[in-house]
Amino acid sequence: MEKIDAPIDNKNLMEDPFEDEVFGDFYAGPDHRKNGVRHLVGLAEVYDEEFPKCVNYSAYVDVTWTYGASHITIKVIGVSASEDFEETKNEVLEHYKKVFKAWECEDNPDLKVEFYQLNNQLNVIFYFECE
Repeated sequence: MEKIDAPIDNKNLMEDPFEDEVFGDFYAGPDHRKNGVRHLVGLAEVYDEEFPKCVNYSAYVDVTWTYGASHITIKVIGVSASEDFEETKNEVLEHYKKVFKAWECEDNPDLKVEFYQLNNQLNVIFYFECE
């Protein structure tokens, strides 16, 4: 199998799901939509599966990608002072892993998603797997 980058260019991968769905309530960073940069900052909330209206974990995250690139970066930049940073960070980043892994479906044939995590940063890499 051959791996081919899946660029976020509104042809291969659309930006709408990032800006309107996954990070829909986020605010634009100072360099958002300048020189191809996309930069959003906001509150990520992870809900309890058993009680969907209850937030289990929340953290402020900083999200960036470049138009035409095939990856995004999600950084946990803050959690409530009453919460454990490591535990909350891990839960929030796991949430985003589940969200993006779900994009591997019949609606997105050949799309694959991989992750690289270092400390409080998660890189989400998109590519197509072709024969």
